[in-house]
Amino acid sequence: MTGLQTRVGPVPAEATFALRQRILRPHQSVAAMALAGDNDPDTLHLGAVDDTGEVVGTLRLEPVACPWYPARTDAWQLRAMATAEHLRGHGVGTDLVAAAVRHIAERGGGLLWCNARVPAEAFYTRAGFMATDQRWDDVLIGPHVGMVQDVPAA
Repeated sequence: MTGLQTRVGPVPAEATFALRQRILRPHQSVAAMALAGDNDPDTLHLGAVDDTGEVVGTLRLEPVACPWYPARTDAWQLRAMATAEHLRGHGVGTDLVAAAVRHIAERGGGLLWCNARVPAEAFYTRAGFMATDQRWDDVLIGPHVGMVQDVPAA
C-alpha cells in the first residue's frame, strides 16, 4: 500500500479530463475528453481525490441503454474509468466501482455495463461484472469486451 489517502465522491467532469487523457487516450487532447452528456443532470462523475486535491482515479456513470440487453430500461453505463499509474492495485478503482454501485442501488438498482479494455477484464470480474460474448478491437485503443453487473436496489 502507498499510505496515500483518497476520498471518493462526485467531481466536475472537467476535473477528470487530464487523468482520462493521460491514461485512456494519450493520442487525443485534454479538450477532446469532453463527452456528450457530461453535463446531463443524471450523469455522475466520480473522482478519487488525494490529500493534495488531485484527482487520481475517476469514472463516469450515465443512464444509457445497454447494447446487449436493450430491453433493460434500468441500464447505466460505466465509462471513462482511469486510475493513476502509481495507485493501480491499491483499491482506488475498487472504491470507485463500489461508489458507482451504491449510486445505482440507491436509485432502485439496475444493470451496470461497460466496454472494458481486455487488460482490465480481471479487475472488472473481481468487481462483480460478468463478461458478455461481445469482443471487438478498437483500432485506436485496443481490444475490448462487454461486461455487465446486476445491481439490486438498496
